[in-house]
Amino acid sequence: TTTTTTTTTTTVAPWTSVPLGEAGNTFDRVGLRLDQQGFAGVVYHDFTASAMKLVRCPDAACSSPSTPTVVDMGGRYMSLQFDAQNLAVISYCHVPSQDLRLAFCHNHLCSNATLVTVDTGGFTGLYTSLQLNAQGLAVISYYYVTDHDLRLAVCNDALCSAPTVVTVDSPSNVGYYSALQLTAQGHPVISYFDYDSNNDMRLALCQDPLCSNVTLVTLDSAGTVGDYGGSVQLNAQGFAVVTYLYGSMGDLRLAVCNDAVCSSPTL
Repeated sequence: TTTTTTTTTTTVAPWTSVPLGEAGNTFDRVGLRLDQQGFAGVVYHDFTASAMKLVRCPDAACSSPSTPTVVDMGGRYMSLQFDAQNLAVISYCHVPSQDLRLAFCHNHLCSNATLVTVDTGGFTGLYTSLQLNAQGLAVISYYYVTDHDLRLAVCNDALCSAPTVVTVDSPSNVGYYSALQLTAQGHPVISYFDYDSNNDMRLALCQDPLCSNVTLVTLDSAGTVGDYGGSVQLNAQGFAVVTYLYGSMGDLRLAVCNDAVCSSPTL
């Protein structure tokens, strides 16, 4: 079902702009998350230093952000979460080794971290999206470049020493710009872009926490849809709601699933 939305522009109160990072450096692949206190944490790739860095705000207005901490050299395509102790957990591609990694911070500013290789062999770990499950264990969706697949890594212990790695979708060149949420049962829901063959926006609905059984849904296939990334959330019924770019027209679109398997989404 496709509907047309009328857009209304509303003037809102001015916002406060807070400089983060070092002046003159260039940044990309920024990840933002609110910590357990509701204060912002930002992870980013510093092109100038070729380093992945973390900045944390001390209050809601971020009146005095922390000095950026280098978490790992060469980290890109990051995703950030905060654990129950309010410590940062970061998924990313370690570009020099072409591996998927996790950084587990051991203090507030992450000056001490355990770096873990989650997936290796080939070029892997692009476009990561990280969630922590009910046990506080990391679950990551990402793009496996070598085989052009969408993959999922599920950690089985706190430091992810023996993760379960699953290929979720692999018919062509799929898995770009993945975005991950977990259902109340801990089942992964992943939105992503089918790049080569169809240029479609797709959704993977895992039927168990390890995604050994998955329903794959094409959300939108009218032209080129879903390139340059999307975002997925779950509503109160646990149904997926996905935003994405309708590239053929340059429009922002919203897909709202009307049931658990998104059999007939409203666009």
